[in-house]
Amino acid sequence: MSSSAPTNRNPAAACARASPGSPPRTVTGPGSGSTSPRNHHRRATTESSSKERPMSGTQARDVRDIVSTGRMTPSQAAAVLVAIFLNTVDGYDVLVMAFTSTSVSREFGIGPGALGTLLSASLFGMAIGSIVIAPLADRIGRRTITLGALTVVTIFMAASALAPSALTLGIFRFLTGIGIGAMLPNLSTFVSEYSTRRWREPAVVLNSAGYAVGGTVGGFAAAALIQASGWRSAFWLGAAVGLVALIACWALVPESIHYLVERRPADALAKVNRVLAKMRREPVAELPLVSEHERIGIRDMFTGRLGRTTILLWVAFFGLMSGFYFANSWTPRLLNQSGLPENLSVIGGVLISLGGIVGALTLAALAIKLPAKVLEIAALIGSALIFLVFAASLSSPTSALITAVVVGFFINASVAGMYAVVATRYPPSVRSTGVGWAVGIGRVGAILAPLGAGAMLAAGWTPRQLFFVFAIPMVIAGIALLFVGRPVDSSAEVAAEESAPEPGAPLAPERQ
Repeated sequence: MSSSAPTNRNPAAACARASPGSPPRTVTGPGSGSTSPRNHHRRATTESSSKERPMSGTQARDVRDIVSTGRMTPSQAAAVLVAIFLNTVDGYDVLVMAFTSTSVSREFGIGPGALGTLLSASLFGMAIGSIVIAPLADRIGRRTITLGALTVVTIFMAASALAPSALTLGIFRFLTGIGIGAMLPNLSTFVSEYSTRRWREPAVVLNSAGYAVGGTVGGFAAAALIQASGWRSAFWLGAAVGLVALIACWALVPESIHYLVERRPADALAKVNRVLAKMRREPVAELPLVSEHERIGIRDMFTGRLGRTTILLWVAFFGLMSGFYFANSWTPRLLNQSGLPENLSVIGGVLISLGGIVGALTLAALAIKLPAKVLEIAALIGSALIFLVFAASLSSPTSALITAVVVGFFINASVAGMYAVVATRYPPSVRSTGVGWAVGIGRVGAILAPLGAGAMLAAGWTPRQLFFVFAIPMVIAGIALLFVGRPVDSSAEVAAEESAPEPGAPLAPERQ
């Protein structure tokens, strides 16, 4: 074993070490009055692991700092780009049902009600995947869940192309949605954990922009395929691209170093050093100690300051997704109901997607210099205001179509920015869980908003009134984000914050 211990930059982690010549420190878990056996085991594991490799020049640094500081290496950039590509594939896979809806309705002879169920099937699946499957990545690994989810998506995209009935297609779309829901939160987590601090928020925003790109570019490709070969070819395209994405992910995306350090699976040190070798970085001799005080679990997501962050992010995501899916689902119909011809109404929907690409990319560029939280609040308030402007422009086709681009700009920028905020507000030990549950709560809003809009229309509400109403959840989302704290890199940071006194609280008297 080395004669020198690695330096720990975190005060919370440093308190778990014994100073030379002093008796061993007792590290206890929450609510425990005895020494934690798990921490002794972790110390023993670290000491034995340190003998596996010779000491190197990077031994005094936390390996997570090696990934988070300095310049992005080619292997880091490749992992991030593959994740963005996967998000692009997901954007296409989600919207392909909308692209093929007319042809599917014609072939299976289904009405608007059954078609609505088909369009919603993947959203229900995505909610389940986000809430139930995505959090497993904090236990068994981001790479494992991502590869498994992508396999499910690819298989059931191909199965959808072979569906003999509307019922079968609906089941396959639901299962596809589960895979997409499990994968999307992990892509944000991957990008966050493989980017340097400087590029973290811009990279997560850019990753989210891939979703809009996939939906827009894929829509043009699907339109050409449907005209040439029928609706089933659009699903075959999704399956083929999914297979390419699966191979790229397997070859270029390693397991997250943050996960390996905080969860410590078997041979964690060797796995970390293999990843560092791909990054052309020096190996480390040992992994940093993680004390029981630093360990953040799912229960901690609902207590203290992190608990408040969780609730605020849920409120924000629910409000955002309510407005986002209302605009994307109902704008063409509401334009038509306001007097625009059907062809112009469809163009209005396309313009929202095109504006969305510009909005997401613009937010990614701005996030290089400005905090994602500030940009996200501005995008949400901008979305609410442009909803009001859009409502006022419905009587003029030209004004409505121009404003539709701006609507797409702000609502897609809001979605891209929200992923960046959520992915950087949880420590690695619960990051996939935090993002997955926030996205899942957002999916509930995504499901309820279109249903609520339909009920309001049936009750006699006008399109203008609907846009006024759905501006409200965007404002609520922006207000919620005002009270969300700063980004965190590790569990130690959260533990240190939780142990710090609340602002304005009296300080405990020092012991004499």
